Amino acid sequence: MSTDFAKQLHNHLVLRCGENYLVSVTANTIRSGVRRACLKAGIEQNGRGCHGFRHDYARRRFEELASEEQKEMMSRILENRLKDRKADHGLITVEQHQLYREPLR
Repeated sequence: MSTDFAKQLHNHLVLRCGENYLVSVTANTIRSGVRRACLKAGIEQNGRGCHGFRHDYARRRFEELASEEQKEMMSRILENRLKDRKADHGLITVEQHQLYREPLR
């Protein structure tokens, strides 16, 4: 790599600030790229676009942060919803209700 190019790259990557982007990319550009990549890979999106990334991130973070009790409670909630029941259906004890309402830490 030439010295001039290394300096230019350093300026772009390290010294940039505020609204100075290395490459200008809009949300539509990202959506279009994701759509094309999914089509090319044979992945059916059903019009969801990039929103699936949020769900994937949420699932991964839940797996990282949740206790085993919380994971069991989530499985129970999802099972209830699949059966068209209220999410808290079948919770009997005070401890179960507390766990149901407890946020991740």
